[in-house]
Amino acid sequence: MHGFLASVRYCVRLLLKSPGFTVTAVLILGFGIGANTAIFSLIDFVLLKPPPYPQPERVVNVSMPSDHAPDGFFDYPDYLDYVASQHTLTAMGLSVWEWLDVAKDGNAERIKCSFVTASTFQAVELPVILGRPFTAEEEQPGGPLLAVISEPFWRTYFSADPNIIGKNVVLNGYPFQIIGVSQPIAGEFNDPPRILLPINTVDVVCQWGNWRGRDNHSLFCMGRLKDGVTLAQAQADLEVIQRNQIARYPEDKGYGIRLDPTYLAETKPYAATLWLLIAAAAGLLLISSINVATLLLARASDRQREMMI
Repeated sequence: MHGFLASVRYCVRLLLKSPGFTVTAVLILGFGIGANTAIFSLIDFVLLKPPPYPQPERVVNVSMPSDHAPDGFFDYPDYLDYVASQHTLTAMGLSVWEWLDVAKDGNAERIKCSFVTASTFQAVELPVILGRPFTAEEEQPGGPLLAVISEPFWRTYFSADPNIIGKNVVLNGYPFQIIGVSQPIAGEFNDPPRILLPINTVDVVCQWGNWRGRDNHSLFCMGRLKDGVTLAQAQADLEVIQRNQIARYPEDKGYGIRLDPTYLAETKPYAATLWLLIAAAAGLLLISSINVATLLLARASDRQREMMI
């Protein structure tokens, strides 16, 4: 210990004798280390951190890829057929988001809302903090206007009102009764939806035309693997269903079926850019280290005559 402290004191004395060199070296290394820390933190948050769901490794994205849409979305009729025929998922959920105007005290603000099936809550096992989610019966066309709001929205917009259940939130001029408060649903990690609504209330607040058409692939589908079922087994199960769909419906020709782990599917659009950033940050740290080594060599060269004497 005494030897270590003596070495530290000696190093401090050398650094204080050359403040210009010390400041330059610290700045170069600090810049390289700081950039790497920031990039690695971003990588951890976006690529490595799993979604905030129970057993997130069992949550999968279900897509219908085609030649013109490699990450193809679902259509509503195919979703209903899959729900009725599949055997490897505990639940399949469907969702689509839209910006809606929320009114309060005479003012309007546009917020992101998701229209979802009731099975979405089971697919991701989304924790509900207050109240309850809506049911499959309540999501049917012509059903009641219900809303499950996210916890952050509840805290900021309603000041965490403990008596919020049963009150209304006005969206695009229509009153939706709040029946639950849930944790934010993952997906769109930088901008999760503030409110979850029954999917068929799209007919009330949006003008989307025939969004239920079999050729209208605009809906996001996710599911949860049953215990003991692997991703490959679920893939094989859904491929059988898709072959039957193609035989029955001409609109399904050219479409496949694919399952991806949710945490990988959600970060796929950003992965290439982030890995490029981490390579650039690693290169910056290497350059910083080389620069400091070069400064040390130059300083040693300046002291060569002194050392010879």
